[in-house]
Amino acid sequence: MKMWTFSFLLGILACALAHPVKRASQPISTPLGTIIGSTCANHTNVHQYLGIPYAQAPIGDNRFASPKAYQSAYPSREWNANRYRSACPQLNSPLGNVTEEDCLYLNVWVPDRPRQHDLPVRVYIHGGGWYFGASSDALFDGCSATAVSDAILVTFNYRLGVFGFLALPSQANSDHGVGNWAVQDQQLALKWVHDNIHQFGGDNSRIEIFGESAGGSAVSLHLIAKGSEGLFSTAIVESGAASELPPINVAYRSTWAVAQAVGCTTETTVSQTSGEQERVLSCLRSTAALGLLSNGPQLAVISYSNLTALKWGPSIDGHILRRQIPDALAAGEINRGADNTPIMLVAGTNSEEGIILLPQGLNATQSQLDQLIDELAPNRGEYAAYRSVLTTQYSVDRFNGSYFIAGSTLITDFLFLCPTYRFLKAFTRHNKAYSYLFTRSIRCPAVTGGVDLGVVGAGHGMELPYVFQNLALCGLENGEDKELADMMLRAWTSFAATKTPGIDNWDQWTVEDPQIAVLNIPFRTVKHDVSEKCKVFEELVGVAVRESF
Repeated sequence: MKMWTFSFLLGILACALAHPVKRASQPISTPLGTIIGSTCANHTNVHQYLGIPYAQAPIGDNRFASPKAYQSAYPSREWNANRYRSACPQLNSPLGNVTEEDCLYLNVWVPDRPRQHDLPVRVYIHGGGWYFGASSDALFDGCSATAVSDAILVTFNYRLGVFGFLALPSQANSDHGVGNWAVQDQQLALKWVHDNIHQFGGDNSRIEIFGESAGGSAVSLHLIAKGSEGLFSTAIVESGAASELPPINVAYRSTWAVAQAVGCTTETTVSQTSGEQERVLSCLRSTAALGLLSNGPQLAVISYSNLTALKWGPSIDGHILRRQIPDALAAGEINRGADNTPIMLVAGTNSEEGIILLPQGLNATQSQLDQLIDELAPNRGEYAAYRSVLTTQYSVDRFNGSYFIAGSTLITDFLFLCPTYRFLKAFTRHNKAYSYLFTRSIRCPAVTGGVDLGVVGAGHGMELPYVFQNLALCGLENGEDKELADMMLRAWTSFAATKTPGIDNWDQWTVEDPQIAVLNIPFRTVKHDVSEKCKVFEELVGVAVRESF
């Protein structure tokens, strides 16, 4: 398997079932009826409400369309929120081949303790490369974190892959734009939280959104997306700052490729007539989900040289997403938070993201390292000038002769560290931000899809058991790991409540003084200037944009 086609976000997708429960929770009254939940089995001081619908089922004419709010009265005026609902359709994930399209549900955890004020709210957006994942993942179970924090936690599903992004030009309209259905799902879930969380004792002026990997990318999109303004006040991007997005015509071409594969058209290029586009769309809406999943573009690590390759994911649609995120941030086109206040940001990465993303692992070779460099800077056009820079910067001589460390560091820098640096640099021209580097070295198969990759380090997704207090999944329940998990949860919760991490000496990040928090035991802060290391990647971004638009 080529390393750039490795499904690098599978690490956060371990399948989970709802925990057994001990007693019914406090009923929640809403305009649609009463929501009945339960208490967590091992934390009876936490009320959990699982599987609440926030949108109508995206089936029939609602397939490949903007989500519609769930507005029907609950059956018998009650909704039994006592189990997770199906994940959204996806192939080849630890969840299996999921094909249940009625998947737009959310989950709420509420601490049961005396309080004088409504609680801050933390909304998590799962990752998975926009192809995989679900809020029912055991890593994201909210019982343990909610039991020891003064905040409400929310997770939700959104459409993935072909169902989240299939689109044709005839669908464009002035109200919702075209495509990016997954992003619109997220907006509708956030709107549901904003409009309803007070019923659970939440403060909708203190909503934090946070996400990891593709979920972190989603968080960064919502900072500028039309329709997201006023739905949250703080944002945490974990290992997923969005970089350049492809133009919407990539979604159109990907759609047409699927239409050809499933027999909805014999034309080789996207039809220019709206009537033919509508006919093809109708055919696709009646095609079995598994056929669509099997015949569309699959997840690939996108390099600068293939920005416009066929794939599913967010794109510049001219409506919800109108320009490249770094450009919009640098221009100050940043959404405002609740009460028209500036949104505050935390953005960070893990120190060894790439160690779980290199399929060859410890057996990596020079030819495989060269192959990765070829993907980033092929020997053509403007790219060719950067090949020698990358070859020198990631020479094994600089990494004690280890091709594994050289290759994984290149992946870490290219996919995570440098996009986050560029993201922070643009955002802090107008707003304020904090940054971190998670360096705790662990081995946790629960993060890597249940597979033990044989490597130990601060790899991609390894902070999640700490953020969610689910260390038991990794066999790390005591000592320094518990201390670090408690510290990180306090920081993430404090940021939702007060717009600061609440940890001494964790200062704001600026270009002139790029202070970051090193998340480990002991805690420390350092100046972390990566501008020189990241210069080559910033210049390669410019080449890609000039070539693609």
